Amino acid sequence: MCGICGFFYKNTEQPIDPGVLNRMVDTMVHRGPDERGIYLSQIGALGHRRLTIIDLVGGQQPMELPNKQGALVHNGEIYNYPEIQKNYLSDAQFSSSSDTEVLLHLLHRKGTDAIPFLNGMFVFAYWDIENHKVIFARDPAGQKPLFYYFGSESFVFSSELSSLVCHPDVPRDIEVDSLAYYLLFEGYPHTRTPLKGVNKLSPGHFMVLDLRNWTLRNERYWENQLTQFDFNPKDENMYMEAFEEKLIRSMERHLRADVEVGIFLSGGLDSPTLVKAALNVKKNQSIKTFTIKHELDSFDEAEHAKEVARYYGVEHHERLLSQSDFLADIDPILKQNDEPIADPGFLAIYQVAKFSRDYVKVIISGNGGDEFFAGYHPFQALWAYRIAHKLIPQYLANFISELAVLPRASFDYMNIPFRIQRFLRGVPYPPSEVLMHWIGSFNHHEIQAVLNKDILPTYLIKDNENSYPYLYKSLYESNDRLMNPDLFSTLLDTFQQFYLPVCICNHSDKASMRVSQELRSPFLDIELMRFANQLPPQMKYFKGKTKYILRKYHERNSPMGVSKRPKQGFTVPIAHWLTTALKPWANEILDPNQMDKDGFFDSREVRRLWREHQEKKINHGKKLWTIIVFQHWLHSVWPQYNSIKN
Repeated sequence: MCGICGFFYKNTEQPIDPGVLNRMVDTMVHRGPDERGIYLSQIGALGHRRLTIIDLVGGQQPMELPNKQGALVHNGEIYNYPEIQKNYLSDAQFSSSSDTEVLLHLLHRKGTDAIPFLNGMFVFAYWDIENHKVIFARDPAGQKPLFYYFGSESFVFSSELSSLVCHPDVPRDIEVDSLAYYLLFEGYPHTRTPLKGVNKLSPGHFMVLDLRNWTLRNERYWENQLTQFDFNPKDENMYMEAFEEKLIRSMERHLRADVEVGIFLSGGLDSPTLVKAALNVKKNQSIKTFTIKHELDSFDEAEHAKEVARYYGVEHHERLLSQSDFLADIDPILKQNDEPIADPGFLAIYQVAKFSRDYVKVIISGNGGDEFFAGYHPFQALWAYRIAHKLIPQYLANFISELAVLPRASFDYMNIPFRIQRFLRGVPYPPSEVLMHWIGSFNHHEIQAVLNKDILPTYLIKDNENSYPYLYKSLYESNDRLMNPDLFSTLLDTFQQFYLPVCICNHSDKASMRVSQELRSPFLDIELMRFANQLPPQMKYFKGKTKYILRKYHERNSPMGVSKRPKQGFTVPIAHWLTTALKPWANEILDPNQMDKDGFFDSREVRRLWREHQEKKINHGKKLWTIIVFQHWLHSVWPQYNSIKN
């Protein structure tokens, strides 16, 4: 787990400034405090920060081929590197036992054809010096980030925006059009970023920078189609056996490390599943698990986690975090974020990462379990949506939605009025859009109301070429690739292609890397992801039960009640805090005069949301927090980008 960066110039005579590279590297010290390395050559440079996990002595980066024909910087882990070395590189000479060296030799031999062989979480830049090109790739689920700027004279890349802008060629202007996408997705969806001219490499894609012709080619290498097989109840045991085999093999790969590995343990289904699988791999070896205890009961899972830990006999660690503990970290964490991310789960993941980092350098999480096995609440609403979408016109849905919030707003986790309001919010819209109406902070109508009219890109809201707003175009394009675009598959696809990389993987990477910890996700193993998308829908959602196959997995040799546990998101009570302890801080950030000067939001609309939330008429916590995070970034982080001395 590391941070990578570098740059290349079109003009071979342009001098390479080592000071620029050093600043880019050292800005990411939290991503890799153990080692740093740089590689300088004519027309280009590579930089690396390392968190040592595999081969604690060897494996330094940037790593060169013995014949100097190629150099590599790599962020993440290639979990199947022993198998690759054995099956494809048995005749190669290795000087380390690191996965990076295996990746280096494989890329040298196969070029971009090597990428589909990789099972892991990764971003890398391989400089093929012999053929005058650079290959970049990102893992299928988007667990690791890569930002880049491609200009007429330079190409700059990095794991973080804060590092990227250390290069003088990178623009610092805010991309106004992307702000609407941020409000919809609660983060910047690929390929968008907050900065004009700066992009993200999409998950499951690679790029080739041709240094001779100065061209950049971007291609998708990963396809994981959702397929529909007829379900025969007699085949259930077959699916269960295959699932358990895939899960344990994934866990074997994810436990490969030369340092101790721990597991996040919640009271839901995903983390107990991973603990059970880990015990199958480690047998009698001890396993450390970690849980954060909330003060507010509706957000707390600690007792359920403790029951699981007792049953399996693991070494369990629990920390009670008071409200003051959480709140004390919010402002510093946001100031360290290179881009805005509004998912409050980021704050919770940061706390458990910071707590567990005192014990383990690598932590395992349940990311991907909900997205691939249908674990989220919207799947339970599909039958009602099918009926309501046909029968209830939009004006009536809007009226009922208003009635749903007449009771004074409750800020408990997923309270009933909130869920009713969210459901009705999506009823009028087609399947490709409905999920973002249910889970997004703002929909396109609300974005139109809250953004400053002088900057609002109207084409995002009304697209004359399509029957839907341009803002949703990427959702429709993704769903159009589905072999069987039914409602269930459409929802799964949207969760996998958007919510997973934009929110879940993004906040997990940022939170864990901030405390120099590697976070691994066995459900995002490529074999397990492919298996999940080939399962009949009934093995994921059946008879009103989400994550059906995981529940069946826990019917034997598991604590009583685990198989019946409802979905409990790992998050924090932001909506409640905005009316109590965070109120003065948030009120200052949402100062109307300052917002008018900034020119991004309609301050009157923002104050209306604020007033209704404070009066507990409507729970606007998601909307307000999304705006607060951007405004905080605008005044705390973005000025740093503009003040960097080149």
